[in-house]
This record gives sequence, C-alpha cells and structure tokens, in this order.
Amino acid sequence: MADSDNNFIGLNSRLDPSNLAPGFCQESYNMRLQRGAAQPRKGTKRLTTEELNTKVMVGSGYYNNSSGQDCIALVFTDSLYIYNTEENLLSAPYVFPVQIISGTDYYRGIAQGGVCDVVQANNTLYIFRGQEVDARKGTGGDAGNCGINLAHASVANNASVTVTAIMTNSFIHNYSVGDEVTVFNIIDGQHGSINNSYIVTEVTGTSVFKFVYTNKTGANINASTATHACCVRAKPPLEWDGSSLSLTFVPQYSIAGNIQTGTYNSINGSLPPSDFGLYYQNRIVCKFTNTNIAVSDILSESVDFTFNNFNINQGGNDRIIGVLPWVDNKLVIFMAKSIYLAYLEPTVYSVGGAVGINSTLTVITTEIGCLARKSIVSAGQYIFFLSGKGIHRLDPQLDLKLLGNTLPLSEPVDSFFDIFNFSAAASTVACYYDNRFFIAMPTNGSARPNQVLVYNTLNQNWETIDTYPYGLYVDDMEVCNYGRKRRLFITTRFNGLSVATVTADSNVVDISSEVDTMYVGQPIVSVGGLVSAIPANTQIQSVLSQTSFTMTHAATESGTVNMSLTFGGIFLTEEYENGDQFNSVGGTPFLPFTITIPVDPPTDVTSIIQSSSSARLFPIDARIKSREYIFGSSNSKRFSRAEFQFINSVGDYVDIVASTHDPDIKQTIMGYAFSGSNDLATTLRPRIALRGASIDIEIQFKVGRPALKSAVIYAIVANRNMISEE
Repeated sequence: MADSDNNFIGLNSRLDPSNLAPGFCQESYNMRLQRGAAQPRKGTKRLTTEELNTKVMVGSGYYNNSSGQDCIALVFTDSLYIYNTEENLLSAPYVFPVQIISGTDYYRGIAQGGVCDVVQANNTLYIFRGQEVDARKGTGGDAGNCGINLAHASVANNASVTVTAIMTNSFIHNYSVGDEVTVFNIIDGQHGSINNSYIVTEVTGTSVFKFVYTNKTGANINASTATHACCVRAKPPLEWDGSSLSLTFVPQYSIAGNIQTGTYNSINGSLPPSDFGLYYQNRIVCKFTNTNIAVSDILSESVDFTFNNFNINQGGNDRIIGVLPWVDNKLVIFMAKSIYLAYLEPTVYSVGGAVGINSTLTVITTEIGCLARKSIVSAGQYIFFLSGKGIHRLDPQLDLKLLGNTLPLSEPVDSFFDIFNFSAAASTVACYYDNRFFIAMPTNGSARPNQVLVYNTLNQNWETIDTYPYGLYVDDMEVCNYGRKRRLFITTRFNGLSVATVTADSNVVDISSEVDTMYVGQPIVSVGGLVSAIPANTQIQSVLSQTSFTMTHAATESGTVNMSLTFGGIFLTEEYENGDQFNSVGGTPFLPFTITIPVDPPTDVTSIIQSSSSARLFPIDARIKSREYIFGSSNSKRFSRAEFQFINSVGDYVDIVASTHDPDIKQTIMGYAFSGSNDLATTLRPRIALRGASIDIEIQFKVGRPALKSAVIYAIVANRNMISEE
C-alpha cells in the first residue's frame, strides 16, 4: 500500500496529525509553500553597519523623499536617520529640537520604550510621541479656574524673556527641568501668543516653574504679574520638512478643550499630541485620547476640535487601538473590544476644508476587538488583525460593508497561541507582501516579536512559522523598492550601550542591565570608558547569565567599560541562499555541521564555502513535518520505504527523520548531500523498516534550498493480532 502527498498547500497544527488531508503538514518552520512545493526561505541581509549600535532606537516608519525614492526613517531618542533603500545610503542624523539649560542639552525626545509613530503628510514627516495623559492644571482663563499665574518682564518683538509660572487654586505640579509643558487658556488678548509648548528651565518645589518665551507677534508685549492660564505636561508631534538639519515641534497654539478666543480657538486647533496618526484623503487622522479621533482640515495640520473629531464608545470601558483607511471616505476604527466604521463627508475639497456635518459612525461588531495597532493590515478586499481570540479577518460583502467572522482565521494554527506572550501583544507587527500576510509576534516570554506567522493568500492557508537568529527581533516591517523591485524589510531596534565592570587580568564581565542577545563568539565593541581595557578582536567565550559572560581575552585594566552587545538595524529579507546575516557584515559563517569538500569541487560548490571576508551567516532552521500516514486504518503496519522528489542544487543537504506511533520510535532514515548539476530533479528512496500504527516524516533542510515536491510512504498492513500489545 502507498500513501502520499503530491503537493504541499498548508499548515494545520490544531488537528490531530492523523486527521489531516493530503497536502497539509503538522509543522512548518522557515518554509515557503508555492506552486505545490515546499522550499526553505532565503536568508536576511543586514544593510546597516554597526555605527548605530551605541544609540537607542525607539521606532521606524516609511518615508518617501523629494526625489520619489523609498526610505525607512529610523527614530532614535534624540535624532532621526533616513535610510534610502534604493541607493543603500544612510543619512547623517537630523537632531530633535534642543534647549541648552545650565550647559546641559535637553531634547524634545522620546524615552526608550516610549510611544513613536512616523507619518508622512503634506510633504512633511511627522513623529507622534504619545497622547496627553497628565492631569491638566486648571480649566479656564479667569482667576477662579486657572491653574497658573504667569509673571514676566516686558519683551520686544523677536526677543526672549523668562516666564515664571506660579501654581494657584490649590494646584501643584510634578515637573522637572527638561519636561515639555503646554500653556493654554490665556484669554488676555495681549498675552495670548504665550499659548504654546515649552521646555521647563527651572523648578522651585511643586509651586513654581519657569520657561523661556520668544515674542514673534511683531509687536512689543507689556510686563505681567498675573496672566491667568492653565498648563499640562504633553509631547507635541515633531515635524521635519525633508531638508533641514533639525526637526521642529508642531506649535500648540490651540489645544483640544480650550476656551480661547481670537485667532487660535477650538475651530483652529493645533495638531495634538497623539499615539499614532495616518494620512487619508489629504487629511491627517490621529488618536489624541482613548476614545477620540481628530481629523485635520484638507491639506492642513489644523484641526477643528468642535466638529472634526469622532468620539467613539466613550464610557464603554473601551479604547482605540488603531485606524485603517477604507473605501468611499471611510475609516475602520479598531478598539480593544469592538470595531466601528467612520464616514467622512467630503463637502469641500479646498485647502482648509472641514469634514461635513453628515459624517457618521456605525458599529461593525462588539464581539471582537484588536490587541495591536500594527497588526492591522489591508490586503486587497480583506483586513487582517490580531484579537484576543486569535488572528481575524474582516470580509467585505457585495455592498462593500465589512463583516466580522467569529471564527478566527488562525484556528488551524491555534496551538501557536500557547506560546504567544499576550502581555506583550501590543508589540505585534504585520505586513502584506508577495501574496502573503506576515504577522510577527512575541513568544516564549519575549517582550519583542521573535517569530513570524505566514498566511499564503494564494493557497488560502497558513504556510509556516519564520524564526530568526537570537536577538534579531522583528520590531517593524516595511515594503520598499530595492533593486527595481518591491522588497520586504525588517527593522530591529538598537538598544545602545551596556555598562560593564571589568577587572584587570580577569576575563569575567558583569553588566549593569540584562542583555538577552549574547552568544558565544559574539564580538565585543568598546565605546567610551576604559576602551584600552578590552584587547582587540575579543569575543564572548561563554554566557554565564543575562548579566554576565566571559571573554576570550582577559582585561588589561580594572574599571567601567561601555560595551555594544546588542545589534539592531535594517534587514532585507529573502536575499541569501544559505543563512541569515545578523550581527556582523563579515566573518566566518556558522554551519550546523562539517561538510567534506571534494579535492576538485565543481564551481557551484562555492555557494556553500564562504571565506572570512564573506557575509557571516547563521543557518536557517528550515524543516517540515508531514501529516501522520495511517493508510485508512489504525491497525499495525510495517513501513518498508519512502520516496521523496526534490528539485535541488549541488551541495544541498537534507536529513530525513521518520517517527512511528504505537509504538513511538524516532529514527533518522537518511542524510543526503545532493550532487550533480543545479535545478536537478532527484528522487530519494530511503529504507524505513519500522513498525507502527502510523508514521510521519520530518525533512530537515541543513544546507541550501532544495524544493520538496512530493512524498510517498509504502507500508504493509499486518494481520490483526489476537491479543493486545503495549
């Protein structure tokens, strides 16, 4: 008897493997199931060098420059870098707004782990740094409702003056020097221009703070001893025009909920501090509270807070997670427990045009919500997203109305969620590329995405789980042009330097904070501190813990050393044939075993031999495990042999492992190195000689990318035994 898989179309890890239909596998790692064959994915190529390893990266996003070229914006705590994927060029840093106070630079920056979202709109790159979360100090602009009284000397046009803010009406502040504070609700006509965002320059207890105001009104401003105002700590969006050497912040002349009059009132509001934003129909859409979406005027960053905002499910113990553009001037708004559809009525199309009064908000479902903003991806007619029940898909009907399915799309791979770290679900990111939906998720306790589920929209099935070298986290994904073709890029955040303590004549290093990306053979780069204490070409010899390791050379001095032990950067996917390039541009490649090379190898064999000057590659753990072959019954069988058809290249190597069930026996039945020419069809016929009720086969792809086209298992059904056996 024979049982076979003549093609491979999907992954299903939920069902019992003996119940799977032909063409489905129970496990698939780092594989691509295309045109019926199963083939390992290609490896990543690291595009950025180690020059940024000393910096702390907080986010990234897509950017298109003035020449129309695709770029990736890399956002650090105090600066912005632009990587041009079409020319493979990294820009110099564009610094964030900074104010020098007592000789110290205070940036309008982003703390490590802080909110960061990159949006391009109106030929400007915006960086959103989080919504307003602090309690406001005061509610009005009169003496009885204000939160602060401002005192300052007279100031001429284009001159600056220090303003003293004195808390009043029982309000106190918790500000520190360098904090960003927005002053608002000044209704005094002459001093209304002070409504804006400032960096705190001096603090006296909890009752007084100071900031510097620059007069740009075109007229002199008189001194004041008690200008009534309110204040709140908030981070306004940053903006970059694409050419300046530094960024600026979006002025906060009129924030949401103010009672100001004159030029800067609620109708002419400023783009607010927000968790995220997007550009749609020539409008900026941003989330500025947990239940509010603000929509700017056409081709403007001005917001009408009176009419141009949606208040969604307020009081329903829900919060906005993300927003996705849809057809016919509609936005799909994802909340944690529900999904809504917003319609923006386009009454006018001129610059500054507001949203129409017939704009509406309707509910799609209250049965499911979304866990991660960057998991929301549109792919043709579908919308994919991560919910608390798994990965879902919204499908449009004939009238283009969206319908949510209560059965998760991820139901066939439901077992994957046993290792999913739900506490870090918000870090999940997704992307649609090459007819595949990629969703990177944190697993096995990781706080950052370290495994990628892949759904093949052509096969209409889940395809594989992608894994990468330890430390190569999928913090974001972008699709950009590279070599005249759209390609998928991974960005992994830089985490800066680790402070370490070394002792002369000792090779043990103790680190002040945990590092989860250390491995044996990792090169050590010292920056600052006792650089001379670490000899050149030193590597990690053994990892003792996440805060300790030994070096291949003993330290020459005792003291504190700054070390670069984490690697971030931009990685091009599907590039190398034999592995993933992660932490080093060059070096000896890592191979999973020793390969014996013939005395006179063919020219093509050089694809698996790399010198120290070649890219340093980590082997890809590519493997696929078939369904259980039961031959129509659960009776005991004798499995004689198997046939596997491959399309291979010279030097490819596979291990074939057979596992029987009842009794359970696991055995490697063949290890094979392919020879001959490239793109050669080869059939392997290993002997099995095992007995059991069922059998499954695992193909482990050790070297190269041979494509598995079919698998056939031959067995003889034994006569039924008269007695039961263990």
